[in-house]
Parts: sequence; structure tokens; C-alpha cells
Amino acid sequence: MNYQRGVSLIIVFFIMMIILSVVLSISTILYTQLKNVRNTSDSVISYYAAESGIEQVNYDIKKNIVICAPATGNSCQISTPVLDNNATYTVTAVYNGTSLISVSSVGTYDNANREIDKSF
Repeated sequence: MNYQRGVSLIIVFFIMMIILSVVLSISTILYTQLKNVRNTSDSVISYYAAESGIEQVNYDIKKNIVICAPATGNSCQISTPVLDNNATYTVTAVYNGTSLISVSSVGTYDNANREIDKSF
């Protein structure tokens, strides 16, 4: 009789170990998936911040507003304050003499950076 109690205790112990390993495996998979979703979300926010920089340049060109004047060389940078969603963008304008030939906008959010280039 005492022998059967010991065996059932060992069986319950092994069943609990199996359940624990399954739960830990599922939680590891879920954590990885949540991390991937967050990284994708940060990437999308960074992309739209970069898009905001390109749209700002398009607006400035349409309104004949000087984007920036290259101090040295043929390029200049425009940085923005933090946007409403805590993202930022930095625009680099490249000139050929006095005409704008390309614009690069880098959006940044958290640890994600996305770049959009536009040529004229």
C-alpha cells in the first residue's frame, strides 16, 4: 500500500514537469511573437515619420519656401522636434549648385530607423 502511494507521487511529479515544460515553451513563443509585433509597430511609426519629412519638403517646395542652404559642400540637414507620437525625422537635402536634386528623410522611433529617398 505504501509502495503505491510513492509511485503515484512520482507519476504526479512527472506529469507536473511535463505541464510545466509545455507552459514554459508556450510562454517563450508568445514572448517572441509579442516582441516581433512591437518591432514591426516601431518600424511602421519610423516609416511614417520619414514620410512626414518628405511631405514637409514637398510642401516647402510647393510654397517656394527655402528648405535649407548648404553651408559647406552640396548638402544640408533639417532636424525636427519630436512629433506627437515621440518619433522624429531628419531630412538631408542634396543640391547641384542652387537646384535641389535629391532628398533623404530618416524617421526614428524607439530603436527603429527607416529611410525614404526622393529624387527631383
